[in-house]
Amino acid sequence: MANSPVVITGIGAATPLGSDFATFTANLLAGKSAAQSVTDIQSGVEVRLPACLADDPPVPATWDEADFRALPRSEQFVVWSGTSALSDAGYLQIGRAHV
Repeated sequence: MANSPVVITGIGAATPLGSDFATFTANLLAGKSAAQSVTDIQSGVEVRLPACLADDPPVPATWDEADFRALPRSEQFVVWSGTSALSDAGYLQIGRAHV
């Protein structure tokens, strides 16, 4: 494989350990676990499953909260992570771009 240039544009995360780079890395380096116990009661059977549940992602600065929350939850994570990465890379200027 030929040497190809690699460009790291920015970092965006929506995790149980944090939704910004500083919080995520601090929690990760502190050894905090993202796993939580979840109880699923179905057909009268209680099952405990390990899961990593993230809080709802924050509303990106360039979005209206109602419009953002109207998106499916999975899309909110994608939009938050993408806008965070673009902002971190310096490509997203508030008031000039709507991602």
